Amino acid sequence: MKLQVAKTEWMPQICRRGMSTYAVIALIAAVVGIGGVLFVVRSQSLETGHAAEAFEYLAEVQSAQQLYFARTGRYADTLVQLDLSVPAPAHFSIGPLETFPTPSANNPDCFWRLYLVRAGASPLYGAYQITFKPSGFSASESSIQPSLVPSPIGHSPFSNGMSLAKLER
Repeated sequence: MKLQVAKTEWMPQICRRGMSTYAVIALIAAVVGIGGVLFVVRSQSLETGHAAEAFEYLAEVQSAQQLYFARTGRYADTLVQLDLSVPAPAHFSIGPLETFPTPSANNPDCFWRLYLVRAGASPLYGAYQITFKPSGFSASESSIQPSLVPSPIGHSPFSNGMSLAKLER
């Protein structure tokens, strides 16, 4: 059984110059494959940057909440009450700032919670959520891929409840 390939106008010209039809098809497949690899690498790099921007913003909110609590004895109910120096990340929508005036049996250590949701699905990672609480990044309440979570060399401090704000000190 012989494989029949439909020849287009440009294929006979290439084949007359010494390349077989199969070589032309292999060349086209290689170009498409390289383009695909470059797309994946570029998308991963961009998404890592977007996630880092979101973590920086949430760490700023965490730090501002700590300052607000130190001054007033309670956490801010809205982001407007906080003195934020980092702009909101462009590729995320900001969820409501949930505050809990007193600890409860269900949430003994959570007095506030804020989450960011990826606006528009990322080509490689889809839509995901990043959640922060007073203790920092909450992996159990987030759906971000671990490879996108910023970390110092070798390990992720965010999985242990540490935040960017705590790392900077």
